[in-house]
Amino acid sequence: SHKQVMRKILIIDNQKWIVELYYKALHCDSYLVVVAPDAVRAMEYIKTDRFDLVLLSLSLKNGYHVWNVLKDIKMSATNLPVIILAAYDNYLYAPELDLADSYVLRSWSAAEELRQKVNAILRASKTPL
Repeated sequence: SHKQVMRKILIIDNQKWIVELYYKALHCDSYLVVVAPDAVRAMEYIKTDRFDLVLLSLSLKNGYHVWNVLKDIKMSATNLPVIILAAYDNYLYAPELDLADSYVLRSWSAAEELRQKVNAILRASKTPL
């Protein structure tokens, strides 16, 4: 019988409430969710494992410029879709955002919007199950 392979999502964020909110939202859609609290850990995961989607927070506080993290992800995994999690909309005009596949403004109500975007991107993505 054909076993359904779970889609794997990497969340790169170090804020507990965000991680819990999105983890719950995506976990209930039966995605496998892995959390990296910082860019270093995230890149280790990406180099050693296969993910279907990355959620990248713009508020990483460990001295890494988030756009560099986005570039690194796209360089090491060209077809890996990345959704940016932004706390404010003042980033939405940053040219660097073009590298990302989508974005969501972080809020308590964003979980549903995020689920819809994740589902849409993964349905459209070329990665075979």
